[in-house]
Amino acid sequence: MQKNPGTDLIVGGFHTDGEVFVKDCYDLEKMINIRECIVGPTLFGKRETFLALEGFRPLPYAGETELWTRAESLFTLQKIEEPKTYLYTRADDSITKNIQP
Repeated sequence: MQKNPGTDLIVGGFHTDGEVFVKDCYDLEKMINIRECIVGPTLFGKRETFLALEGFRPLPYAGETELWTRAESLFTLQKIEEPKTYLYTRADDSITKNIQP
């Protein structure tokens, strides 16, 4: 595995069974592939980064994307596809299925 001590926050690869579409957090009328999103369980970062960002904000939807967006202008970020660190599955009551525009 490649090490990069200059990276403050990483979002990792994940596996899904088939294509998964969710509502775009910027336009709830639009559906996008989950691969375009920041998936929370795949976030890895330095403790100092999360402390400086003051953690996640209590949002009803897409809190991971909001945190990533705040971090982009302050820290060195990296998106990776491999290794796949997470198996993404959705429960029937998942907010990604039930968020209303």
